[in-house]
Amino acid sequence: METLSRDGWPIDVYWADPAESAQRVSQNWFIRACLLTSAVQDYYTGVALGEDGHLNWAVTCRYYSMVHVARLLLFQAVGDFPTGHQEMARAFTQQARPNVPTAVKCDWLRRFESSQGASVVEPRDIEQALLRGLSASGDCAAEARLKTFGSGLEKLCALRNDSNYESLLIGQQHNHEWVSEFFAQLVSVSDCAAREALDLAISIYRLGLSTDALFEGERLEHQAASDAHVRFFLLGGFASTLDCHAELKQNLCGTVDRLRFATLSPPELDVAAQEIEGRVRMSLFEGKQRLFGRSGDKLQSLKGILIDRA
Repeated sequence: METLSRDGWPIDVYWADPAESAQRVSQNWFIRACLLTSAVQDYYTGVALGEDGHLNWAVTCRYYSMVHVARLLLFQAVGDFPTGHQEMARAFTQQARPNVPTAVKCDWLRRFESSQGASVVEPRDIEQALLRGLSASGDCAAEARLKTFGSGLEKLCALRNDSNYESLLIGQQHNHEWVSEFFAQLVSVSDCAAREALDLAISIYRLGLSTDALFEGERLEHQAASDAHVRFFLLGGFASTLDCHAELKQNLCGTVDRLRFATLSPPELDVAAQEIEGRVRMSLFEGKQRLFGRSGDKLQSLKGILIDRA
């Protein structure tokens, strides 16, 4: 497949299509917001599980928080991202070598929009697209942060596989002289990696809604929609899951404060935010409807098996 040049990426073609402009711009924001709030939820869930002694799942949740961060970074730069975890990690770690293909295939969008093919892009172009924005915002450590994130995601992916598939049994040997120390270190190191990744995601997300040309026509309106979305999904139902972790819940509130664009929104912006939410429906892509249709069939099949056994 041919590698796309920067001006052929979906972020500048599909999402900025003038014929579909208003709806697609809002859909693009919504996907970013969902990826970010998922990263936040998985991170704090992982910390809570670690505090409760569920070390294996504590690491797994932190890893998936980093996966959501990777998807957000790629989606914000390219308008698409790879569905495979290893391919996604390659987007941040692949180094250019003579006569060796380095491009990564972003194939998430085509699963939901049949008119779209996979986007084949070069990792160095992705890095430059992200660095341009971060550097312009005054982030002097942007390059180091991106490299740390990519390497951390790649290595935690391997550790997560070890944790899930090989360590489930030995991990339940309490007070083992080697195993217990290994899991304690794994939780600690994964927390550091996931926390730094989440910090990078917040910076990227805020930067996008503040400067991306895509939102130029309704920037304040999308920022107001973002504030409402974050309040609902993070301070709404999710915060109550941390009721037994008072300090952690307080930290979540601090994260929400970092994500907030305005302390108070004028009434007209609140109305505009509701209109933007209205543009984002379950028919986000036709493929989304097909996905839920197939999932519904699988659910009915499972119910049939259980009913037959009863």
